[in-house]
Amino acid sequence: MLINRISIFWGLFTLVPLANARSSTPKLELDLGSLKIESPVVQLVEPGKYSIGLINKLPLDKYNYSIHVKLSNRAMPPIAFTPSTASDTAIASLSSDIMGVFGESKEQKSTTNSKGESIILKLYNAIEDLEKIQDENAVASSVQKLRLAILTATNSWAEIEQAEITTTMRDAYIKTQEFAQSLISNTTKSDYVYAVHAGQYLEVTVTRSSEGQADKHWVVTYTTEDRGRWDTLFGFTFIPDRDEVFFAQQNSNGTNFTISKQSTHGTDLKLAPALFFTWVSSSSEDANWSIGPTLGLGVDASNQKPQCFLGYQATFNQNICIIAGGGFTSVKRLNGQYIEGEIINSPLSETQLSEQAYKFGWFVSLAYRFSSKPQGF
Repeated sequence: MLINRISIFWGLFTLVPLANARSSTPKLELDLGSLKIESPVVQLVEPGKYSIGLINKLPLDKYNYSIHVKLSNRAMPPIAFTPSTASDTAIASLSSDIMGVFGESKEQKSTTNSKGESIILKLYNAIEDLEKIQDENAVASSVQKLRLAILTATNSWAEIEQAEITTTMRDAYIKTQEFAQSLISNTTKSDYVYAVHAGQYLEVTVTRSSEGQADKHWVVTYTTEDRGRWDTLFGFTFIPDRDEVFFAQQNSNGTNFTISKQSTHGTDLKLAPALFFTWVSSSSEDANWSIGPTLGLGVDASNQKPQCFLGYQATFNQNICIIAGGGFTSVKRLNGQYIEGEIINSPLSETQLSEQAYKFGWFVSLAYRFSSKPQGF
């Protein structure tokens, strides 16, 4: 009886040629032997470029592994893990070489005639053990046993007297060693390099399909930290008082009035409580000071009119903030139907003589960060 067919990936030492630069690229390895099927796993990684790889996959060509990668919200096409496999001719060649050593099938051989035959047979048994595995959980231990068998065979072969080694035996030993090495190499797989930036995630779905068996799926999501966060700041905002107040000044004749402008102080300020929204990047979270643009919405405390601010903030240890910039603020101006110095017959009030307008001007604010959304917003 011929030796059972062994599906070994003949001569396959590297599955996908990688660029030299990839050797320094960190690898995200999915250990199929330890991952639970249909149980998604999430791992935090630093932003950067990564090569995706599989370890402890079944080495035979009847098991087809494919990978589906999704970066952020953009779906990537699945990449089929289609290995270069050993041909049946190569497998038959190995069987023929070993039979040339034993003179009969391995199943029928109960004892060996030489130390060389024993070395080849033990190594061949370890190869068969890995070939028969149907569960990724057992790959790692079987590979470890095969590596030990290779090392043992190498050391033992060196101790054999050269006169005892026939050409047929040497060829069989070399081919058995090569098959063992290629079988081990085919339990791993490397994929292309993917760049994962801050605020993105890389979802990797591995599918194993085999004729006559249900598909198996593994899902691992590699996520980075957020690029940053939006902070809400409450600010005591001060704006220059640029109101122009007019009143009806009674004339000396006592019968009419003149529209006159009330004198003001150019350094007067008004309070406008405001909410500011600013972006804090992850890179500046641990710094004593973080600096960035900010947008604010406020209310003039004197007239309850809305205000809009745009400026630059400097925040100390994420809580205390100084903001300065410009904004559109409400100001009092003379009602458009009147002119300064106009004579009127009625003693109009300040409200009747005034209207609200929006002008661009500077502001400065002292603010602090909310730990939660303020009530009413």
